[in-house]
Order: sequence, then C-alpha cells, then structure tokens
Amino acid sequence: MREGRRGIILFAIAVAVAIATVLVISVSLGAIRDSVRFSTAMRRIDRGDVTPESLLDAAQYARGRGDWEQLLHTAWTTESAWRWSAVRDLSILAADHFPRDDRWRFAAALASIRLGDRDAARDVLPLDGDRDTVGDLEQSLLLLATIDRTDPEGTRSRLADLAAAPTGYPILRAVGTAETRPAPDTLRTAWERTGVSAYAVNAALEAAAIGDRAAAEGLVSAVRTADAMPSAQDETAPLYLAAWLGDLDWLFQQLRALQGTRAVDPAVLLIQADGLVRQGQLDEARRFYRELQTVAPTFDPLAFLNDAAITDRLGDGDPVSILRAGLHAHPDADVIRGDLAGLLIARDQRLDAARIIAPSLVLPDDGPQRYRDWLLTRAVLGARRPLPRLESDLWQYLNDHPDADIVAGYLARFLSLRNDMDGMRRLATRYAPEDAEWSATLHLRIAVSDGDPGAAESILASYPDDSWTARFNRVVFALRFLPEPEATGAVEDFSTWLDRGPALDADSYGQARIHLWLARAELERLFGDREAALQYVDRAERLNPDDAAIDAYRGLLAAPQ
Repeated sequence: MREGRRGIILFAIAVAVAIATVLVISVSLGAIRDSVRFSTAMRRIDRGDVTPESLLDAAQYARGRGDWEQLLHTAWTTESAWRWSAVRDLSILAADHFPRDDRWRFAAALASIRLGDRDAARDVLPLDGDRDTVGDLEQSLLLLATIDRTDPEGTRSRLADLAAAPTGYPILRAVGTAETRPAPDTLRTAWERTGVSAYAVNAALEAAAIGDRAAAEGLVSAVRTADAMPSAQDETAPLYLAAWLGDLDWLFQQLRALQGTRAVDPAVLLIQADGLVRQGQLDEARRFYRELQTVAPTFDPLAFLNDAAITDRLGDGDPVSILRAGLHAHPDADVIRGDLAGLLIARDQRLDAARIIAPSLVLPDDGPQRYRDWLLTRAVLGARRPLPRLESDLWQYLNDHPDADIVAGYLARFLSLRNDMDGMRRLATRYAPEDAEWSATLHLRIAVSDGDPGAAESILASYPDDSWTARFNRVVFALRFLPEPEATGAVEDFSTWLDRGPALDADSYGQARIHLWLARAELERLFGDREAALQYVDRAERLNPDDAAIDAYRGLLAAPQ
C-alpha cells in the first residue's frame, strides 16, 4: 500500500514538473518572440518609420525598463508635431507596467502640460496628504500644471488653494502663500524655494512700495550674489524699481552706478530721459531721446513722440520733422500717425494729414470706419488746441458721424475731467449705460450728481466684474452714498484687488493705480484733511505727471468748499 501511495505521489510530482517546464518554456518562448518583434519594430523605426502608430505598435512587445526607455527617448527626441502626445501615451502605458517608478508619471505630466491639458497633468500628479514629503520635481510639475496664462482668474484661485497644501509640499505652500498674501517675506520665501528670481524682484517691489528701500536693495543684492554671472535684468533691477516708484534720487543714484554697455542700453536711456522729464530738465531729457534715436531708432516710438512734445513745448524746433522721422522708423506706430496728423491739421495741412492717416485705415479688425474714428480723434488731440476747442471739434465730428462711439468716449472723458455736467447730460441722451463702459461711467456721474443711489446701483450692476473701472466706480459710489467706515472699506477692497495682480495690461494697471491714490485723496478730503489728500495726489502724479485726471482733481481740491 505504501509503495502504491509513493508511486502516486511521484507521478503527481512528475506531472507538476512537466507542467511547470512547459510553462517556463512557453513563457521563455513568448519573451523571445516579443523581444524579436520589439527589435524588428525598432529597426523599422530607426530606418525612418517614426509615427505615433509605429511607437505604440512597438510598445505591445516592450518587456523591461530598457525597452520603454528606448521608446520614450525616441518619442522625446523627434521634432514632429505629435511629439508630446506620443510621450504622454507611452509614459502612461509604462506607468501601468512600473507603478512604483515615478519617472513615468512625471514624464506623462510634463507632456500633458506641454499639450495644454493641465487638468490631466494634475490627475497624474494628485495632491496626496498621506505622504509626509514630496520631491521638488513633482512639486514643480504640479506648479506648472496649476499656472495657465490663458486663465488668470482660475490660476489665482488654484495658487491660493496651494497655501493650504500638506506640510510635505514646501514649494507649493510657499508659492500659494505668496499669491494669497504677497509681501516681502512671503515672496522672498517663494524665491528661495523655487529659484525664480522674479519672486525676489517682486519682493523688492513690495518692500519699496511700503517704504522699506533698504530691504528692496538687499533683495536685489541677494539676487545678484545668488549667481556668479547675474543676468542683465538682475543688474538693472534697482533701476527699474526706482523708475517704477518715481524715486528720482534713487533712480539717478543707480544710473550713476551703471558700468560699460549697460549705461547706453536703450531701455536705460529711455528710463533716464523719463527721469529727467519728471525733474523738469526737458532739454537734457531731449538729448537722451535723440541719442536713443541714433543708437536704436526702432527700439520705442516714445523716443520720437517725447522729443516732438518737448520741442513743441520749448518752441525751438520743428516737431513735425521729428514725428516724420519717427514714422519712418516705426511705420506701424499709429500713435505717431495720430500726433503727426494732429500737428498738420493745426497748420491747416489737412490733405497731408489725410495721407498720413490713410495707410492705417485698412488694418483694424473692427472695420475701417471704427478705426478712422479713432485715428481722427487722435489727430484732433494731437493738434494740441485748448480743451474747449478740442471738445468743439469732437462734438462736430460726432454730429456728422453719430455712430462714432470712440469719439464719444474721448468727449466723455474731457467733459468728466472738467466736471461739465451740462455737457455730460447732453452726451448721455445719445448713449445708454450698457452701450460702453465710458457711457456707464457717464450715467453714473450724473446719478451721483443727482444724489440718486438707486440709479447708481443699477448702473454699477451692468459692469463686468473684471473691469478696474467698475471697481473704481464702486468706490465712487461708496464715497458719495455710504457711511465713512464702508467708504473706507471700499477703498481698501480696491487696493487689495490691485495688490493681487489682476489681469490688466500695463496702461490699465497704471491708470488703476493712479485712481487708487485719487480715491485715497478723496477719502482724506471727506475727512477734512486736505494736506493728506494733496500727499496722495502727489503720489499719483509721480506715476504719470501728465495724467489729466490728476490736474482735474487738484482743481477740485483748490475749489472753495
């Protein structure tokens, strides 16, 4: 009996060994077949058959890491338009085969970012609060997946969320905190975590803005010494800071410290000329504008525009010839065309002015009529006539072309600056508040003047939320109709919104900053402190000494109460 049982056991073992041997041989033969097929597919690819389909076909037979790395390297180094989609698809497949190897997830996330699919990248790299620490590379990829220049509001919201990221995400927390609470310390921390020098420059700007110039200079110095070969931008950062702040003493101190070719850099020449204009040294400023015209005539139209404006003011030359030279260097600069046409109109050379304007009439997306309205308005403004005469010309043009809403917008601005309520009421009869932002502002001014908060609130509701003029006009409403604490809160809300960096172009941002200082000035005036109000007006003037709104507000302060 024992011998029979032993025979059965031995037979079972023999069968198991035979089965295992067959399986091993089968697996081995399968691996060999896949290896041969992979090698064959890669040879075709190496001979030039590189397509997404050929790579995915080869991926069916990839076995080890080396095969997947070879496929990914081939996709990564191709110059074809489908490069990043192939990298993403192959990396996702490889990640399924090697779930413990994070490299594949990182490659898939980067490819998704390059394809513009940031949601997919964030899905590949989810925030995982269970992990104590996360590597810098994964955090950097998560940050790239968060930032979308085409969606500034969404980006700001996502960055703000990162401030609450787990403690094991120091880069994301630093950047998120800097977005939520931009200040010299938070921005410096973001720079130290990311190595992005723009955070340090912004930290310096914030420090300078609160009057801590020593901290601003220290931050710029830290950026310089962080790299043995500092970039030209870092070298001149104090210069740009001084120009931005309107701190002329600091500006010229930095200008004197510049060495070699940086001293004659076109941007530096333009900043130096602007600083001299602010000091009232017009003739010296003009020398720099003309030097810029010589060394880099195509750098910026301002070199010719400001030269012409100074020459016209001093009356010692011909601004027309300067603007003609500027138009030769900048044939697409419509602002030069407008100013030049205006000067020619002022000399009754209307045919020549029409020739100057004509080449631009076919350029706009909105159609020649709308663009002609804009150019002719620029020409009228460029004529540098007294304001009543300018308004008369605009009224006449508007009577002949009732649909010229651009002209009406300029007219509304002039009427508003002079506080001409009769003119504003007359113009408001032609346009409804919803026709344009300037029209809504016009009707709002009238409602405020009439003491009609209901009408004012209705007009404010028609503005888009991302408009700085809408936010400023809410401040105007608060200053006129709400108690002092709420008016103060409205001004602070406007200031906070600007500090968070809304998606505004440079000109709009500058205008918004000027109007913030004017709002603070009006708040002080309402509190009875005219001296404090004047100090805020001075700060607004440092941002743009030629802004007509500042002159208009000075007139309001000077008027008897």
